[in-house]
Amino acid sequence: FEMLNAELEGNQDLANSRMAELEKLQQELQQAVRGHERLKVALRSLPEEAVKETLEYKVLQSQFSLLYNESLQVKTQLDEARALLLATKNSHLRHIEHMESDELNLQKKLRTEVIQLEDTLAQVRKEYEMLRIEFEQNLAANEQA
Repeated sequence: FEMLNAELEGNQDLANSRMAELEKLQQELQQAVRGHERLKVALRSLPEEAVKETLEYKVLQSQFSLLYNESLQVKTQLDEARALLLATKNSHLRHIEHMESDELNLQKKLRTEVIQLEDTLAQVRKEYEMLRIEFEQNLAANEQA
């Protein structure tokens, strides 16, 4: 019986100490909630100038400015590259058109020259045939004489 009483007293002491600890934690929680609410109200009523004067704001602002300027430079480079690409493309297209025109002119010139050479060849063959016939006639006349 005494053992149970001692155990009961120990458990009561333990329960009392835990209850005191729980009450203390509950008070701390209530204080933290009140502090949180005060900070929320203070944050809502915080003037814009106070935010702009903080180091974090100034660092973010300078980083933003750097990134914005860098993006403008990259955009300018992109525009220049596009313009160069377009100019190069147009130049190549003109060059190709010029080469095609030159090729067409050369083909026409070659056709004309081939036709002239074929005419000349036909004329030379006729002359050759006439000379051959004349030669054979002269040869036959010489053999008879």
